[in-house]
Amino acid sequence: MAYYDFGADLGVEIVGFNSCEALDPMANQQHGSVGAAQLDRAEELLEATKGRNLFRIAAMHHHLMRPLGVPRDDISVMDDAELTLRWLALRHFQLVLHGHQHLDWQDVRELEGWWLSTVAGASAGVGSYGRSEWMLQLGYQVIVIDSPGSARRIRREYDPQTREWIPASKGASLQNLRFGSPPPLLLPTKNSPIDVFIMYAPKDRELRDELDTHLSVLCKAGLIRVHYRDSTDLGAVELERINELVESSGIFLVLVSADFIKSPYFDGPELKRALARTREGANRWPLVIPIYLRRCDWKQTALGALRGLPYDDMPIAPRDHDEHFAAVTHAIRTTIERLRSA
Repeated sequence: MAYYDFGADLGVEIVGFNSCEALDPMANQQHGSVGAAQLDRAEELLEATKGRNLFRIAAMHHHLMRPLGVPRDDISVMDDAELTLRWLALRHFQLVLHGHQHLDWQDVRELEGWWLSTVAGASAGVGSYGRSEWMLQLGYQVIVIDSPGSARRIRREYDPQTREWIPASKGASLQNLRFGSPPPLLLPTKNSPIDVFIMYAPKDRELRDELDTHLSVLCKAGLIRVHYRDSTDLGAVELERINELVESSGIFLVLVSADFIKSPYFDGPELKRALARTREGANRWPLVIPIYLRRCDWKQTALGALRGLPYDDMPIAPRDHDEHFAAVTHAIRTTIERLRSA
């Protein structure tokens, strides 16, 4: 384990964990782990900087989770990954960096009341095997810390034809990170129904209707009112009403599929404004919740930093629709009730 205190100059401290320490070299193990001894030692070091509010970064070799949508069977997630993630969140680390499989991706999630961002190192040093076997691009990343709770990840790759560094071709070349303690939540009105605005691709209308049917129980309970835009061709009055709903809605459900990402709704003003409102509001309101409908690489889009449903990060469409739309409805009900009791 290594520890670096850059607090005086940069306000940063870095803990480097040896995720290979517990591996048995004779057993041909690949997954690695951090182990209790390193966590205990790190605890002692962090105690000395308690109260200084330093930006905490953890670095390790192996993966802490499996990247969503990556069709590979050699992802080496650490044996104690879940324990380590929760330990990092409880010690208020903002950022986790790792490498190993040279995949360029990120994960942002709330654990133990703390937002933690995990970023995998880009394939800047990948050899010919990785480029031919997995079609990995030579690349690098720059992470710009904008505030105590947010950052931007700038992704670049090397174009061998022009011999220039260009924006990454797979996924968004600029992605958002968030970390830190969530600000207090604020409901529009304590007991009034919350406006829920659903965004979806036309090809997913049948799935939207199924979700709408399940959400009706929340409507009848007076918890929500559901709205959506059925057409890109709206008159002035209809468009004004949509704009009003985008400004007033407390929850946005984004039905994620490849068709939605391809559609004009993904780059449209409603989603952009919803995401902008989440950044502007110091109280984390409104909530933008991706609903993972059909398999696609949505974690590499502007929605990738958001915690979506279902919680297992698996698409709904190949599975029992009623079971999983009921689970989504329950999660939304639980969220609203938790906010109202706060």
